[in-house]
Amino acid sequence: MRHEAVVDGVNAHSLNVHSASISIDHHYTPPPHKLSVTHSADFQPLTEWRVFQVLDTLHPTSTGLDQLPAMFLRLGAPLFYKPLTHLFSLSLATSSVPHQRKQVSICPVNKIRAPKTHSDFRPISFTPVLSRVIERIVRDYIYPALLNPPSLLSFTDQFAFRPSGCTTAALITILHTITNFLTTKQFVIVLALDFSKAFDTVRHSTLKQVLPVGHPGPYI
Repeated sequence: MRHEAVVDGVNAHSLNVHSASISIDHHYTPPPHKLSVTHSADFQPLTEWRVFQVLDTLHPTSTGLDQLPAMFLRLGAPLFYKPLTHLFSLSLATSSVPHQRKQVSICPVNKIRAPKTHSDFRPISFTPVLSRVIERIVRDYIYPALLNPPSLLSFTDQFAFRPSGCTTAALITILHTITNFLTTKQFVIVLALDFSKAFDTVRHSTLKQVLPVGHPGPYI
């Protein structure tokens, strides 16, 4: 159970300024547009039944800035599923997300037991429930690509953001790999790097360019 931490010099305003400073890249350049999944011959249009199914199975969760609770969307699913299907289909077809759906409420959670500075807090984002609904729908298109990737890509050592992937699976894979090596090798050297604050400072686009396809993992 987490307890609210009170730190001198750290308040809602200063945390907001700190989070904004590490989240904004003043040298950001938009990545080149790629062929959208909606233009693929295998693309399956979003159906009204799928949207209704997601709305009808919403679980109680935190409400975003739009103040639309999951319970309201679940109970109103028979009325909402048709217009939402149209809106979600437009978003997929144009590869864009409405500005209102990207606004989030931030809750700071301390990373360590006794935080002392702003960097000791992790900003947890609460997006609108409707944003989480379309994220769940987008996974219908992403997960098949992870399970059946192109021949030039390999996700065998990718454990985050994929079906059945978790830290437990990563640890089991590491243990299995080390055990196999020990059957033929006298010893095995394991290098473990902790990037606990890397994403506060690393530019993701640059990191992606540095790491080649098939770079040895596993990545967690």
